[in-house]
Amino acid sequence: MTDKEYLKASEYIIGALRTMIDGSPLPEKPADISFEMIYRLAKHHSLASTVYHYIENEVKKEASPSLVAVWQKERDVDFVKNLKQTDEFRRVTELFTKEKVSFLPLKGLIMKTLYPRPELRTMADMDIFVSVPQAERARELLLGMGYICEHEPDLEDVHDSLAKPPFINIELHKRLYKGSEFSFSDCKPKEDNPYWYVMEDEDFFAFMLRHARKHYTHGGCGIRAVLDIFLYKRANPNLVASEAFIDKLKENELYDFYVTVSALADKWFLGKGPETDISEFELYTVTGGTYGTLANSMGFQMEQHGKFKYIFSRIFPSPKIIKKRYKWVRRCVILLPVGYIVRIVQSIFNGRVKSHVDAISESNKREKEKNSKNGSV
Repeated sequence: MTDKEYLKASEYIIGALRTMIDGSPLPEKPADISFEMIYRLAKHHSLASTVYHYIENEVKKEASPSLVAVWQKERDVDFVKNLKQTDEFRRVTELFTKEKVSFLPLKGLIMKTLYPRPELRTMADMDIFVSVPQAERARELLLGMGYICEHEPDLEDVHDSLAKPPFINIELHKRLYKGSEFSFSDCKPKEDNPYWYVMEDEDFFAFMLRHARKHYTHGGCGIRAVLDIFLYKRANPNLVASEAFIDKLKENELYDFYVTVSALADKWFLGKGPETDISEFELYTVTGGTYGTLANSMGFQMEQHGKFKYIFSRIFPSPKIIKKRYKWVRRCVILLPVGYIVRIVQSIFNGRVKSHVDAISESNKREKEKNSKNGSV
């Protein structure tokens, strides 16, 4: 898809989301944008099931039977997945409570409550904070429930990833994010459960913004993240109007990102024109999807750190990354140089080198288009 097609398709998707938010009439689909494009982009933003709920009749009228079947199946799978996640979350919280393991639900588990129906806010995984001291015990309990660790646990990691196929994935957080000192003393337990903790609104929103910004720096945070931020702001008007909250964002270097993403959310979901030009931010968000693209990520990193430094960092990442990737390097650190060589060779044969070359080419192309638009040489 071209940038123009990305933006046109996203306008229709955003129109469907406005229907969800306030009942606005569904916009007319651009004639030169197919439902195949709409589906691919909605899926890219983890919104395929959400959008289909509001455009099902239009899809059935115009799209091919094969696309209708694929889209309906995805909607049905996400519906079942939500039921399974809801039931599994109940089982996990009951076990943690019984075993006196304090826990704090995060991200999608909270955001689901702000959507008209919980299945409209899909989750790839359930994020639960348990802190470093209780992480090992919590992990053992999950293993006893049939989960498997997707990587070797490391106390320095932000979270452990555990899975119970086919639907259930849990990110067991030891920290909210790298460098965070957040603990249970910074939040409060529910009245009916001394082990189930709830964050203060300002802390939760700041965490959501930080998480969205992290995705943004890695290639894009996507339409759903902007929607989440919009819905949370709408549900907490007094919070976002608070000077103390704004000061908190400034202290954590989140204010500029908050202002920009809020302007984009108001444009999309309120039809409010932004006071400054956010077109580049909008295109980056629309093309990046939920988890970002390599081209977007590389373009952002090269702009921030310089092309040479970025490319060097990809060829020679930190020793910690090599040790984490290769168990034999962890066991015998003098093999670290061999680890770098193996990584380079594997990258050539698994296509990662070609992917990076293509992404650099795409990033350079967009940079030239941007300079041309701005009148630069």
